[in-house]
Amino acid sequence: SLLPLLLGLVILLGGAGAGGFWFWTKSQPRAMDLYSEPQGALVQLDGVSLGLTNLDRVPIKRDAKEFTFSMKGYLPVRVAVPKDKDHVRAELEREPFSIKVTTDPPGAELFLGGKSLGVSPMQIQVPSKNTPELVIRLKGYQPYSVVPDKDTWPDDTIRLSPVTGAN
Repeated sequence: SLLPLLLGLVILLGGAGAGGFWFWTKSQPRAMDLYSEPQGALVQLDGVSLGLTNLDRVPIKRDAKEFTFSMKGYLPVRVAVPKDKDHVRAELEREPFSIKVTTDPPGAELFLGGKSLGVSPMQIQVPSKNTPELVIRLKGYQPYSVVPDKDTWPDDTIRLSPVTGAN
């Protein structure tokens, strides 16, 4: 009879159809939202540019590995593509910066976050995250302290004030 043969064919094709559907859904891209703080970071996925944040509903291949968020003046952030989320948010951190510390009089000792760096004039590296306090000390002068800021650091000389009554 033909019935068992047809029934076997339907089961075989039905099984292959279900398997084919499973493979098809595994190969289809999924959509993700991509955000950064600050906004406007370039997003790359496995080395291919996707655009600037914030990006909504970006198609992502299921075998994608890693996002890279980058922006001038900030350290790049790498994030593994999550398997169980539909969004990624990257917090970018400012790059460390360099400042020149010049004092009048010269020869003042420089301390950054309590660590002795040397004497002025000198170029110093300042971390941008949790920027530590810079303290400038010279015998006979009042200590000077400041939290350095890349955007507002003065190009001119820091004039130290003599201690009152010092000769």
